[in-house]
Amino acid sequence: MGSKTNSDTSSASFPVVSTLVFVIPDGSEEISGGNLYNAELLAALESGSAVQRMTPSDFASRRVGKGTYLIDTLNLDVAKEALARRRVGQRFVLLVHHLPSFEPDLSENHASCLLEREILGAFDGYIATGEFTRAWLAEQGFAKRTILVEPVMAKKTFAAREFARPTRAVMVCNLIPRKGVLAFLDGLAEKAPSGPDHAVSFSLDIIGRTDLDSAYARECAHRLSSDKFLSRYVRLLGPLPHSAVDGHYERANLFLSASRMETFGISLQEARFHGLPILAVGGGNSGQHVRSEVTGEIHETPRALAGAFLRLVQTPRVHASYFHAAQRNRPAETETWNDAARRLRKTLATWEAP
Repeated sequence: MGSKTNSDTSSASFPVVSTLVFVIPDGSEEISGGNLYNAELLAALESGSAVQRMTPSDFASRRVGKGTYLIDTLNLDVAKEALARRRVGQRFVLLVHHLPSFEPDLSENHASCLLEREILGAFDGYIATGEFTRAWLAEQGFAKRTILVEPVMAKKTFAAREFARPTRAVMVCNLIPRKGVLAFLDGLAEKAPSGPDHAVSFSLDIIGRTDLDSAYARECAHRLSSDKFLSRYVRLLGPLPHSAVDGHYERANLFLSASRMETFGISLQEARFHGLPILAVGGGNSGQHVRSEVTGEIHETPRALAGAFLRLVQTPRVHASYFHAAQRNRPAETETWNDAARRLRKTLATWEAP
């Protein structure tokens, strides 16, 4: 999910911040964009100065001392208890990967949304992991207490690639409803060409975890296996070691995202660095990764995305144009993880000033 990066080892000093504690969510060893981000940021912070690691259960105890605590949005529940008993000398900074209110199908009266509204304003600062989140936090009135720290990609060089048929698409996402995979597969099956004059040639590999919502993952697998068109062209590969994902980007000539909400979209960022055109559903930060009608397209729903994908398969001239534009417009990384960590420490130091 996010390309593995190499934090630099610069010996430049970091701004001094009082005791810094990173509350690491349970399950951080699993593959996810948020976990990869946390691991890289933590490594960069540790290279500049000592950082304490703490589990959510330890953080929930009453033995929490003075210091600045970085808390992932996965741990809003334990943050509530800590905020309720906070003492002088404690600072709580929320690392905003995803919030309940960003979830497309979640009622605003759901317990997690109520918890978010109850405690969100009580934090001393916020780390936004993408432009969408930064803008949203500003709308809530937190602009002066927010720092933007987007994921940092490795400084890699890629050989120029020429476009070649057939379409080889890749989708990298966990199989959960928000990612829109089932609706995309339904749309693909519904819009499948029929008859010998409408033959298509493509492949689509879908990479991602199946354990987060096993019922939904099984439904996706059943939909694929029960349809001749889908089973011919689409493969569900399940979770792969992170080191293996780069190879799929390098073999692909198109990236697809059916996700209805991305607070950043690390897999979309990876696709951009690999020079892949992107067809995506517009939700959250997704649009930040696509120059519409230049390096790809943004569509309203997963089903609409499926139709657009099949049209692109059948119009190689347009696909080639998007591909070459994406190759030319690869992002130029200007910041390392250590640079980002220094910015973060400097900002935290100003927040801590009397």
